[in-house]
Amino acid sequence: LNRQVTRIYPVPTTDKVYIDAQCEIVNIILSDLSAKEVYSEVTINNGEATLSLSSQPSGVYFLQVKTKNGMAVRKIVKK
Repeated sequence: LNRQVTRIYPVPTTDKVYIDAQCEIVNIILSDLSAKEVYSEVTINNGEATLSLSSQPSGVYFLQVKTKNGMAVRKIVKK
């Protein structure tokens, strides 16, 4: 995980995922295992974001977080 994104938690999750970054978050993209984008948000805020997975079925996803200083991709499991 890129050190610009300090925490993505909890993993696994049943609903929400929290993102704490050391700098401004520019974009987050959630994709399923087939690489289909299921959620995207541009220009979040300072360095914190909350992503609700309540509308997504249980499964494995990839969360891409872009900040002003880099990018990180993390596997997310929704129970």
